[in-house]
Amino acid sequence: MLRTSTAIAMIAALGVTPALATTWTFDQIDSDDNAELTSVEFGSVASEAVKSLDTNDDGVVSAEEFEANHPELGIDVSQPVAEWDASGDGFLDENDLRDGMYGAYDTNTDQVLEESEFDQFSVADAGETAGGGESASETLQSNRIIGLADWNYSSIYNGGISLDWLIGSDALNEAGDDLGQVENVLLAPDGKVLSIVAEIGGFFELADTHVNIPWDKVEMADNGVIVPVTADNIEDYSLFQDEYLRQQDAASNIQKVEGDGPGEVITGPRVWRATELIGDYARIQENGIFRGYGIVDDVVIADGQVSATIISPDGVGGYYGYPYYGSNWDVGSPYYDLPYERSETGNLEPFNYDELDATQPSEG
Repeated sequence: MLRTSTAIAMIAALGVTPALATTWTFDQIDSDDNAELTSVEFGSVASEAVKSLDTNDDGVVSAEEFEANHPELGIDVSQPVAEWDASGDGFLDENDLRDGMYGAYDTNTDQVLEESEFDQFSVADAGETAGGGESASETLQSNRIIGLADWNYSSIYNGGISLDWLIGSDALNEAGDDLGQVENVLLAPDGKVLSIVAEIGGFFELADTHVNIPWDKVEMADNGVIVPVTADNIEDYSLFQDEYLRQQDAASNIQKVEGDGPGEVITGPRVWRATELIGDYARIQENGIFRGYGIVDDVVIADGQVSATIISPDGVGGYYGYPYYGSNWDVGSPYYDLPYERSETGNLEPFNYDELDATQPSEG
């Protein structure tokens, strides 16, 4: 049996650090709403834990991978990992993590996990164990789930910008001359818009050149975006000119903004490009299990921040907007998971691009 302090440390690592894509609450895990959790209901948490810890993408977690992700715990993880390893192969798979975490939470070993047991572990103890980091409840507050009954499109219709529209739009100078095209948008882990990547050059009689233009230097225009790039200052807009895109960081980071030749940008930790999310498969929960739902057709930004994802549901006409939850998505993952049950979507109004178009430049 795991010592309590070690079990708490394992749970703290899986529940409150940024490595885990989703912060889970009791109600989210309790898919049948009976105020009790079973080990089966822990399956979604375990799936997220494997994705978070499995750095070599072989589908299982080794003690080395666990320790590498959570060195701040200061514990020898080989013993607890071995105890959770039901098959004895030296690795933790999804079932091992599910049963291990459930057993650690179920302190009275009655195979019934009530909310008081869950809260005692995830709030009181986990916050102390993880070196002063946010507790599960604090993390949830900063990534609060907005109920669809309380969600409407007014905040994004009013000033929202479609990134699907922005990518491919014209990059202009102050005089309205066409310098080139926007090729991508770079965003921070919290969804803040950092910059646009544009290909320009022909107007300056240069070979096509990719530039990285900070978002606060980009202005919207009726027929594109206005950028401050000139023949004299083009070198100031190098792809690596800012702290989040430093060339010396490239070797240690794996995310890339793809392009041809100089258009390839290796980004800093968790900086991501809009086209990494647009086109992903969207999933939604059915009885607590994520199922295919549709395609992420667009991302809408407002006030310099990602505000919504626009989903085209499979087999349903039209588009539907959902609040953006970056904590539910890993850069490079083909899936974007919505923290809702399919049954909650029935009253959601279709997203009307005509209303959004009235608050952003027109395509023409």
